[in-house]
Amino acid sequence: MFVCILRTTFYNQFKRKPFVLIHIEQFENKSVALKRELFLKTLKGDSELINYLKSKKILDENNKLKI
Repeated sequence: MFVCILRTTFYNQFKRKPFVLIHIEQFENKSVALKRELFLKTLKGDSELINYLKSKKILDENNKLKI
């Protein structure tokens, strides 16, 4: 099993905070997982992921994490 993980880091004016896991996907083989990761890093993949995270109420209307 291979996993594609998306994380984000919160910043404030003083220091960087730790990563927060926001999305995870599991794949049967490494090549499929790498293709999905590369797709999510494209503009089309990024907008698809943003729409998905908005539908799951993880992002607000300004694309900010609701944490």
